[in-house]
Amino acid sequence: VFTMWNIIFIPLHLAFALPFTGIYLAMEILTLLVYVGDFCLRIYADFKLDPEDEDDKESDFYEFFMILRNKRTYERIVNAVYMLSSTLPLALIFWSTDTRHGFFTGSLILLRIIRFTYVLHLFSYIKRRYVHQTQVLMVILAYLILFHTFGCIWIAVGESSSSPETEAWFRQVPTPNGDNVKQGNLSDSSLYIHAIYWTASTMSHVGIGDIVAITIDEKMFTAATILAGTFVYGVLFGIVASLISDYLPKLRSTLNSNYNTVMRALLSLSVFETFQPIVEQYYDYIWATD
Repeated sequence: VFTMWNIIFIPLHLAFALPFTGIYLAMEILTLLVYVGDFCLRIYADFKLDPEDEDDKESDFYEFFMILRNKRTYERIVNAVYMLSSTLPLALIFWSTDTRHGFFTGSLILLRIIRFTYVLHLFSYIKRRYVHQTQVLMVILAYLILFHTFGCIWIAVGESSSSPETEAWFRQVPTPNGDNVKQGNLSDSSLYIHAIYWTASTMSHVGIGDIVAITIDEKMFTAATILAGTFVYGVLFGIVASLISDYLPKLRSTLNSNYNTVMRALLSLSVFETFQPIVEQYYDYIWATD
């Protein structure tokens, strides 16, 4: 629950500078408590000695030496850094100190959402029973997270690079106003929809061109989004190909079973020679179309 909250809220905070007041502050405090508890439990589980080593330890130095000797130590250290970076309330700290979000601070704030991988792990329980449906659901969820995150970053990039002397992408978006069309003056909801629209068209390599990068920062982020879209679609096509390769043998087996059942019925009714060509044509048609 708290991970999903951060996946939704942290990018929105980065894009629209949402204040940590009311429900936002309460959820941030609860998230911090839950993440700190989870961090401590996982660190304890990763770095405690094995039962057979605990009987032989003579000092704290020996315990530390046994931990370092373990071949999985470096993996555990990386995991600890990974969890610690997603636990720190950097967004709240930067907001309370009124720090302007740049590339560095924005990257630090987004570290909170790297725990989205834990959300995907929850699907492993459903996947045991509904394999293909779970894979499709995971792809859809991953796409929604990517569109939301990249869309909010696109807004933040435009805001950070915007100045009285510099135009940003959202100031060049045509916005209908009655019978007239003017530039800019987007509401927050309209700005978010335009950002999601840009993310979808850019990641899919369509590049319609009605929303374009203007500043250097926006162009750099556009290039990064296109590159990310290449990997995302590579993973997507791989999953789709896997689903098809798993589904086709089952479909063929089902059709063969039905075909054999019908043929045995025709033999028992002594009309095999009459209906055999029709039945074969029907199943050939079913296989070719479905």
